[in-house]
Amino acid sequence: MPLRLFFVGFVLELIACNGVTVTGNGRSDDTPPQTTLTLPAFPSAGPDREVLRGYSTQLCAAGTTHPNGKSYTLQWTQTAGEMVLLSSERALCPSFLAPLTEQDLGFRLSVDDGTYRTSDDVIIRVRAEPHLKAPSVAAASDRMLSLGESALPDDRDIASALATDTTTLWSPLVIESSTQSNSRAQPLEGLPNVFRLTAERYGMGSTPDYLVLLPFDPTALGAHAPTASLVGPTVAAPSTIITLDASGTADPNGDLLTLRWERLATDSACAEMPTTARFDVAVPSHPQEVTYRVFARDARFESSPAELTLAVSTVDGTTPTVAPGADQRTRPGRSVRLDALGGAPNGTEVDTAKAYIWHQTVGPAVELTALEDGRIALFTAPALPAVLAFGVVATIANVESAPAVLVVEVMADDVNTPPNVYLSSPSANLPTDDWLLITATIQDPEGDSIAAVTWSAEADVSLTIEPLSECPTTGGQVQARVWVPTTVTNITVHTTACDEFEGCNDVSLSVDKL
Repeated sequence: MPLRLFFVGFVLELIACNGVTVTGNGRSDDTPPQTTLTLPAFPSAGPDREVLRGYSTQLCAAGTTHPNGKSYTLQWTQTAGEMVLLSSERALCPSFLAPLTEQDLGFRLSVDDGTYRTSDDVIIRVRAEPHLKAPSVAAASDRMLSLGESALPDDRDIASALATDTTTLWSPLVIESSTQSNSRAQPLEGLPNVFRLTAERYGMGSTPDYLVLLPFDPTALGAHAPTASLVGPTVAAPSTIITLDASGTADPNGDLLTLRWERLATDSACAEMPTTARFDVAVPSHPQEVTYRVFARDARFESSPAELTLAVSTVDGTTPTVAPGADQRTRPGRSVRLDALGGAPNGTEVDTAKAYIWHQTVGPAVELTALEDGRIALFTAPALPAVLAFGVVATIANVESAPAVLVVEVMADDVNTPPNVYLSSPSANLPTDDWLLITATIQDPEGDSIAAVTWSAEADVSLTIEPLSECPTTGGQVQARVWVPTTVTNITVHTTACDEFEGCNDVSLSVDKL
């Protein structure tokens, strides 16, 4: 076995086997129970997630477990979407930079314990503004089948109360022979019945939960699954420490128990969870909901999870936000201004953050100059065409906003988009024997200078149109007025704006008499 594979397996063995266990009366013990069943690893690639484009995120296999306490190795493989570079294909929580284009990325997690191999798939949705969260679902405790009972899950095997727009799916866990060894603990067809339960809402799939249905065994009558218990706060401030306590977990047969913890959240944080009954955990730095689960296993059965949902929120409800606005275009060598609030005036509700942090995520490196507590960032565009992306977060004390990403595309001079022109009038209807004021708001996508603005007006009589302001060389507003005779019932105003690269755009506005 290569050194790298051995190291990964060794680490996971520590995670799976060296936890403190709990007996049926809550007493701690250092000797984990040994199940008499031969089972494969139960893989978990986590729930489907929406992630921010152009931002670093993680895959998470922290929910993977081995019922027999065996060591195992991991292998991540991308199955769909634009190829990304994983920090490691064999790590528990590999990181990668999400593409800039909105799309769905598919990944498969393969888990190999040297005897059997299992796998789980996850979809990572790349979005400019992530907002959807996958549902969660919990299977009931493992159980022994009754004499003659079909080895299939039924309604009693789902422990969760689910929303009406959520669908559930049972599927057998696909178990293959290991790629690392030809040996088998027992034939594949002789393994217990293992089913995976998932839920889906709005196209987002949950993390899987597993159910083992054991064949009827008259010698094991009276053996029952343990009952997990979880106590902790349900509300906490960001960046604080809370205590999770599963010491009330019990087993009706007094068996030794091992505990398994899961963390379900929308953020990309992925970390190993301890196996102790009580421990302290850091609360995320930005408001969200986090669900903690604990499972208990004895020599035969794993319990359904005990769950605790933690609402991470500030005391006064104030949360910093960032809204850097629309993506930008520029030309090589030009100065570029980034605004974490997209031009919102100071003193508005959105401008509650005390500090802002910008960092570049994509493209050739540029030097950022921060102004106004970091809200404004300035840089000079590279000398060659490129696509750049910048992430920004806002903070108040220890509270952090959700991040946002702004894309800046540096365009070559031979690539040009005409200026955008928007016409408006303060009068919804034509006046009589008076001037009609027309305002043109002009903005060039690449920030090019506006070289010319021309006006014309048409009706059933000859009209006079007078420009009231000169051409806005850097974009902005320009106005003209048209005299409206008594007999005119409709006027159409035409405006043409051209940039320095001779890209022109013609727009018109019609105004009728009431």
